Amino acid sequence: MIAGIVGLALAVAGGGAYEMNAHNKSATAVAVAAQAALSPKTFVFYVPMKAIGVPVVFNGQIRYYEYVGLSIEVGSRADKDLVESRMPILRDAFLQAVNDAPPVSQTIADDIDIKALRAQLLRQARHVFGAGVVVAVLVTNTFRVAA
Repeated sequence: MIAGIVGLALAVAGGGAYEMNAHNKSATAVAVAAQAALSPKTFVFYVPMKAIGVPVVFNGQIRYYEYVGLSIEVGSRADKDLVESRMPILRDAFLQAVNDAPPVSQTIADDIDIKALRAQLLRQARHVFGAGVVVAVLVTNTFRVAA
């Protein structure tokens, strides 16, 4: 009797797993077809970047460094390859920018302004690559280190 119940449960679970798998396959097929229908420029690529140190300045003194992990959003495989090949130049431009004018928050003492940082780095990326290559600069994580 127990073996019959276990067998029935396995059959139902197996059928459920098959049904769920079939549903996932059809949903995946729909998503793939929808993505394929889009033009190549609608695909988005991301280029990860090592964290950069952003100085947080208070009363003219560096209080600490906020290390910010970044991801560079581009619109094509060719742009991704270009950004990867010139990453040292981009990192240099980013580091110069944040050290020349640290994006300090105007509302939270001793903190950086993430929106201002993203805008500042996007301007630098567009200066390095020209308009149309870098779509956005995304902040993926932050952590503090005492100065």
